Amino acid sequence: MSNIKIPYSRQLIESDDIDAVTAALTSDFLTQGPRIKAFEEAVAQYCGARFAVAFCNGTAALHAACIAADLGPGDEGIVPPISFVATANCLAYVGATPRFSDVQLGIPVLDPHSVAQTITSRTRVIIPVHFAGSAAPMAAISELAGQHRLLVIEDACHALGGAYQSPDGQWIKIGSCRHSDMTVFSFHPVKNITTGEGGMITTNDPQLYQRLRSIRHHGIVVPENENNPAWYYEMRSLGYNFRMTDIQAALGNSQLGKIDRMIAARQNLFARYRQELTSIPEIKLLEPPTRTGSALHLCLIQLQPNIRRDEVFNSLRAQGIGVQLHYMPIYRHPYYRNWLHLSAANFPHAEHYFAHAMSIPLYPSLTTTEQDFVIRSLRAAVSQARRPYEDSHHHPSAYDLDAPAR
Repeated sequence: MSNIKIPYSRQLIESDDIDAVTAALTSDFLTQGPRIKAFEEAVAQYCGARFAVAFCNGTAALHAACIAADLGPGDEGIVPPISFVATANCLAYVGATPRFSDVQLGIPVLDPHSVAQTITSRTRVIIPVHFAGSAAPMAAISELAGQHRLLVIEDACHALGGAYQSPDGQWIKIGSCRHSDMTVFSFHPVKNITTGEGGMITTNDPQLYQRLRSIRHHGIVVPENENNPAWYYEMRSLGYNFRMTDIQAALGNSQLGKIDRMIAARQNLFARYRQELTSIPEIKLLEPPTRTGSALHLCLIQLQPNIRRDEVFNSLRAQGIGVQLHYMPIYRHPYYRNWLHLSAANFPHAEHYFAHAMSIPLYPSLTTTEQDFVIRSLRAAVSQARRPYEDSHHHPSAYDLDAPAR
């Protein structure tokens, strides 16, 4: 049984959320009812997009986006290696091949220069990840996509409520699809709002919108023909049951109404970390990139090379602090190692991040007392985890990519 008392993130469920779910449970519809449409319309309006389609989870939404984009065998998609595996898996689900581009230093979002070098004649799509709530460089990615006639699917599973500035200084809401064809969100309990499990895709393209609606419901379409009987429908393509329930949508709509308040709470906690961690030179708090309004889904730190990261990690876990690593590079997972046979040397920024990064607790209900305990524990753990100077510049990784897959 876990001894974690302070997780890296957790949901905030209040009385109005419980009331909304109770109302759904006592209504006529538990699924395929009016609350789905209401939640979709609310998310579309919040993000500034024309359309939104709800799904049972964020991974199903990513999968559906790749189906809607007509990706398949022989196609390639460019993804960052620092992300949850679903970002690459969604391409594998449809028979396409993920190709990894290196990330920027700091918050590990796609590096456009690396993307440009990764594009081949088989590339069909770029899937940037708005990591930890901070936007990828969408204007540059969109420009590359336009030059090569590629689709762009934003993986914004970390980033509902975030924004970024365009080169001309205009603020653009993540999910508006200003620089993409589709944007995918997740509503897992650790995200900024939750529906238990759930996902959403926003788009401005009416054809993609109709395609996504069909994909989530077995490929079924109800033709608009008044001569058809009321029972008539057609399955026009192979689809899936990716539907969200009205119970989930009720919770999501309630949560969405207070997302800005919850992000503001995250901002205040992040500011306290910034103030307190500056006195620990071995720790670098990873700030959101300039010209972004981060949703602050995660609070990321990097430890200096002379600090044994895993020793700090284990010390904090032993004290009930649920630090986490987001994420081991996807190409290091046995499935992708055995398939793609990539060299870690091709991704120096991803490897640097992986070797030194850690996520520390950040969520709206985190108390000042709990945050102070995290900071004190982190300070003490770092002081105990210094490695000798001669070992601090070069040491073998405990996760050697050249070792046999386990």
